[in-house]
Amino acid sequence: MSGPSKNKDEPAQTVFSDPHDILMNVPIGTITTTPDGRLLSTNPATARMYGYESPNELIESVSGITTQLYADSSDREELMRLLN
Repeated sequence: MSGPSKNKDEPAQTVFSDPHDILMNVPIGTITTTPDGRLLSTNPATARMYGYESPNELIESVSGITTQLYADSSDREELMRLLN
C-alpha cells in the first residue's frame, strides 16, 4: 500500500497489491467461508453491519452462517446450488 500523492492538487491514492487487501477495505460487506458455512475472513464493513466491533469478533461469534447470518436459509441453499 502506498501513501498519499506528493502533488497536493491530486487526490490521495492508495494502491493495493493483494486482491485480499482490496476486499478487506471495500465499504461493502465481504466474507469468505468454507463450503459448510464457517467464516474464514470478513472485512470491517461486514462486522459493522452485524453490530460487531471487529472482523475477529464476528468470526469468533458465528459458528455457521447458514443459521446465524442468513435471514432466510433458502438464500444460502440457492447460492450453493448456483455455485455447484
